[in-house]
Amino acid sequence: MNSETDWLKDIKEGVHSFIQEMNVKKDFSYFKYSFSGDLYDLNTKWGLGQLVFATKILYMIDKIKELEPVHRINLINAINSFQTKEGYYTDIKLFKPDEKNIIINMFKVLKGGKESSFHEKTKRAETRQSFAALLALNSKPLRSFLHIPYSKKEIEDYLGRLNWSQPWGAGSHFSHLIFFLHYNRFLFGLHKDDADDLIDYAIRWVNRLQSPTDGCWYSGDVPISQKVNGAMKVLIGLSAVKKSAFYPERIIDTSLKIGKNSDACNDFNVVYVLYRCSKLTDYRIDDIKNFCLKRLSQYKQYYHEDKGGFSFYLDRANDVYYGAKITQGLNEPDIHGTVMFLWGITLISQILKFDLGLKEPIT
Repeated sequence: MNSETDWLKDIKEGVHSFIQEMNVKKDFSYFKYSFSGDLYDLNTKWGLGQLVFATKILYMIDKIKELEPVHRINLINAINSFQTKEGYYTDIKLFKPDEKNIIINMFKVLKGGKESSFHEKTKRAETRQSFAALLALNSKPLRSFLHIPYSKKEIEDYLGRLNWSQPWGAGSHFSHLIFFLHYNRFLFGLHKDDADDLIDYAIRWVNRLQSPTDGCWYSGDVPISQKVNGAMKVLIGLSAVKKSAFYPERIIDTSLKIGKNSDACNDFNVVYVLYRCSKLTDYRIDDIKNFCLKRLSQYKQYYHEDKGGFSFYLDRANDVYYGAKITQGLNEPDIHGTVMFLWGITLISQILKFDLGLKEPIT
């Protein structure tokens, strides 16, 4: 480390202080989203996203093991309170489906449309992240998630309906699919005999879309940023089931062409892709390290040292989450920006071999 990265030495303590401030009741049952500008409070009975993000942050800074037993139980119970009888984890009070859009999307699917409704995709993403958070707490969901295909024909139809000209969205649902195939078997014993075969089939299907030129998974004419964002989703799914990708060198070449991004998610995506590929090859490792060092200097601009957290945008907290307006977007940190930038720092610290005491999260 050098003078430009010295600010990272106290990052664990800073983020821990931030999480303590965001822990409104001090019992780990509810966390704020932004430092002071939330439009809802605990009386709204919302906050699944914050619980998941708080858990991931605590896991990365290696503080879960220090939680009092009652606080760990409160965190588990709070997350599980959002699971429906159908197995979804969803902040339903905040993300209510629009009936008009449900009908429109239903007809689109019946006519061979590409994707399920926004609300369905949101619930699936929230459920996957809730599973991961509970695993980080050495716990498990109350029930399995069965809203995925469980035959090769169904998997082919499912993946074929995704819009691969928008690979970030399509890649995320491929990732969810193999994640749930794996963890339904691991946690609940579902399809013990054929889960691995179904996972391998899904991976082979998606790999037909992988470009040997740039290494990314997509169809049609896609901007480079979307290619890399989509690759992040595919790679995070492969990692969840301990599988590797082909053409890591081409993916690295593509990712290193990406410039500065404007928010925490997009900025993280390229770092994750480089991190995952750097574990498969030493190709351009010095270029990757230089890229990551520059990223850290950019990350510092999002860090509010006095409060210990990161803002999702430069000088502004995130104000919209899954399409719902949730904060005033003030110049302050938020828990979403903090989890994403801390995750990026965790991966970069491993690439650069900085000993910051951070752990890669379960996801």
